[in-house]
Amino acid sequence: MFFKPFQAIEALIFYCIPIFRHFQATMPASRGEGGVWATRGLCVGSRALARQKMMHLLSAEDISCIALFREHVVSRGLRMPRMRLILFGISAFSYWLCAPSAPDASCKVSAKILKNCEPVLEALRHLEGIVPFLPRPHHVSTTSHTKRPLSEAICHLMVRMPKGKDFCRVESGVFASCPELCFVQLAQSLPFHELVRAGNVLCGRFYLDAGKGGELGRREPLTSKRRIEAFLRANPGIKGVKEARRALPWVTEGAASPPEAFLAMVFGLPYRYGGFQLSDLAVNRRLRPSHKAQQIARRTTLVPDILFADARLAIEYDSTAEHTSSSQLTRDAQKRLALEADGYKVVTVTAGQIGDSGEMRRIAEQCYRRRGKRFRPQSKEFANRQAHLFRMGWSLEDYCLKEQPR
Repeated sequence: MFFKPFQAIEALIFYCIPIFRHFQATMPASRGEGGVWATRGLCVGSRALARQKMMHLLSAEDISCIALFREHVVSRGLRMPRMRLILFGISAFSYWLCAPSAPDASCKVSAKILKNCEPVLEALRHLEGIVPFLPRPHHVSTTSHTKRPLSEAICHLMVRMPKGKDFCRVESGVFASCPELCFVQLAQSLPFHELVRAGNVLCGRFYLDAGKGGELGRREPLTSKRRIEAFLRANPGIKGVKEARRALPWVTEGAASPPEAFLAMVFGLPYRYGGFQLSDLAVNRRLRPSHKAQQIARRTTLVPDILFADARLAIEYDSTAEHTSSSQLTRDAQKRLALEADGYKVVTVTAGQIGDSGEMRRIAEQCYRRRGKRFRPQSKEFANRQAHLFRMGWSLEDYCLKEQPR
């Protein structure tokens, strides 16, 4: 194997051994050879610490020069030292919340990528350039205790590794826990209500487009309850599995927006968790109406936002952001009339009502009456848990930083 001079320069910059103390030097070079380089006050004792120390001392211009140098080396077919960053828990969830599509099987890798993986400042700055919408500090995985933690990252030590290919490649050197592993990692820190809401997102049909100010988009579900359950069975020793098992039965699949995911929790959770304990709840279930209803709706199928089939009750969420166009208003009106023609009671919930527990209780009582039952919460913690549920609300803005318009 031949010696590569560019690798030597890279090693000199990032992996200097402790022979310099308060050393300051400048090595000019042409742009084609990597730009102007400078080292300032280098005093380090290991490869990882050398890289970390150096990146703290470099300016933004130096970082740009480093990027040009790396591109130049790659263009010559030379190998560079690889840095890996694996998004953990909340940061992985923030990425999946804004991902426009489900992960492809070809991008999945095993836990071997965690070997000798330690976050450094350069990798974090690279991450911010790729996914600027991730809230800070970033949560990342590691297999060893970080000797000098960074303020920009929270490191999570992974002792027991998942058995399959449960990490997804986001970009060169950047990976994220797969949706199933992400749910288990969230269970380590999130309270019950927020964990169920996160599960509704991962199993939902929507994403937030951070580049368009958090605008709602449609995609196929990232995962399903069945796949999460299979992951839990295959990895019983991973931290967070117990909490994930407790929350998974109350996760709802198929939500098309954050408000729908929240409504499913409000009506579907049992009394002990602050919900109205309405069973047989379906979100965006496709119905085939009668011939008369099809003529009214001018379509062959109808998809209510939330449906209680046995009570013949449908709940439609009327969002000002989604239903402003005249054509959409017409389609919504046709759907309501068609459902009513087939004997369904249609209740419309507005953005102002969704956060009002009193309004939601009146809707729940209607459903109980149509089932021939009375609403009688038996849990002593019902009021407190419901207050906590409504304080959480449906907004997911804490997990996604909207990009500022330029």
